[in-house]
Amino acid sequence: ERRRRVEQAVSAWRRREATARGWPEQAVLPGHCARELAPALADSDEEAVRRSAIDGIRGLGERRRAWFTDAWLELGKAVLDVPSAPPPS
Repeated sequence: ERRRRVEQAVSAWRRREATARGWPEQAVLPGHCARELAPALADSDEEAVRRSAIDGIRGLGERRRAWFTDAWLELGKAVLDVPSAPPPS
């Protein structure tokens, strides 16, 4: 559940960022990086662990890391700090 919420948030962020910059989504965040970013953000509650996991994503590049790491950390925190809806009865 955590990872799925983060995957959805990363996908939405990627789309919004691409639109705002007038770039293709792939230029903002390559698909394989987006797939690795979700678990990097979802699998720990500690920022240092998340940051280290982001640093380990191959293909991100230094520019993307510099531009977006703080935004990704905030995104993960915002998504995971929101209580999930209770399962349907």
